[in-house]
Amino acid sequence: MVQVYEEPYAKRHYAGRFTPAYCFPCCSSLIFIIVAFVIALSTGQLWIKSHTFLHQPDVKFTYEMLVVMETNVPGQEKVWSTVDRINTLYHEKVAAVDVQATEQDINYDGKTDIIDVLVTSRGVTPVHSVKLLMGFDYSVEGEADLDMRTLAYLTHSSALPGSALYVDGDLRLKQREPLTAGSSNNAYEGVQGSPFADFVQSADGTSGIATLGLNGIFNRYLFRNETTYYDYSYPVWKAGSGDVFEVRARVRVPSHENIVFRPAPLTIAKFGWVQVFAIIYPLLWLLRKAEWVIFHYRVLQTRVVSDITPKMHKF
Repeated sequence: MVQVYEEPYAKRHYAGRFTPAYCFPCCSSLIFIIVAFVIALSTGQLWIKSHTFLHQPDVKFTYEMLVVMETNVPGQEKVWSTVDRINTLYHEKVAAVDVQATEQDINYDGKTDIIDVLVTSRGVTPVHSVKLLMGFDYSVEGEADLDMRTLAYLTHSSALPGSALYVDGDLRLKQREPLTAGSSNNAYEGVQGSPFADFVQSADGTSGIATLGLNGIFNRYLFRNETTYYDYSYPVWKAGSGDVFEVRARVRVPSHENIVFRPAPLTIAKFGWVQVFAIIYPLLWLLRKAEWVIFHYRVLQTRVVSDITPKMHKF
């Protein structure tokens, strides 16, 4: 014969309501659940306040720019911008600038991976310092959606006059507060959301470069919750004294940008329950062993009914 199934027999313990034997399983189970919750809470990270997801943002160059080229003489800088009011206001300092940009999709996933920007200025000499501000369309889809007009800023200076500057870096996202899961953040989307729109709104005849220019736009731009910055480490300055000055900036879009968001309540509860269950399961196993000792050895008085009944014999 081969065993195909086994069925255990049980001993059932009965007790009156509100007796010690009746209260012990209920109270002990409740205490163990509370203990497990306290342990999970005291060890930290029970309720996750923020989470991250990896995503490659969709970035497009908007051809919005502000260029400031400084010489070795204070007050002799040259300015050029795509904002007509800036060029009109500083017409005596406006330089002749040509801008070209190319976007590359290296892995053919439909998203831009590299943006090469070439800024060529003629008739500006000698150039000892350059400040360049570029505008981009920046969008993210995932646990939370984000659409905005944003900036990349680079600056470099040298004691020697230069003919070209080469920069290679990443366009990185910076957040002050996490996004809300399932939300759509588009307060700075479109032309009205562009940081350069502040130039048009605040331009007047009495504003100076410090107010209307870089300082003014950064002061407003950095009040945003989500901003971007140009992360570059190895600028190359080419010395020269010609009448042509070039800036070649390569902007790389990270393929895995960390987006911080605040999870939904159900997600928070799910992660919290997993942690509590991981602690409560071994505690309940210990409780079942303790119950077996208490009831098997009759520490608490109960009436026992066994599944094994004696066989009746007839004589």
